[in-house]
Amino acid sequence: MLDPKWGVLIVALAIFALAAGYDATLGWAVGVVIVVLAAIFLWIRVRLGLHPGESPADRGTIARRYSLLGRNRREAQRARQLAEDARASKTEDD
Repeated sequence: MLDPKWGVLIVALAIFALAAGYDATLGWAVGVVIVVLAAIFLWIRVRLGLHPGESPADRGTIARRYSLLGRNRREAQRARQLAEDARASKTEDD
């Protein structure tokens, strides 16, 4: 399966070619923008990539842990809200 980033790269290069064919200065400007965006993309990939000695299983374990923590937090919030609602209805009945 073709990764969508290659389609984006092809479109970016086509835009660069059209801009450079129209005007050299515009081509330089578009080229600089493309290089800056590519540098940002690479920085994110390196920053969020696997570190030496880290396996993809470690990342999956962390993702499952955060998912479990989020579910526990939502359940605690729901239980607290139910307790507050019960307390409010009890005070209204009295």
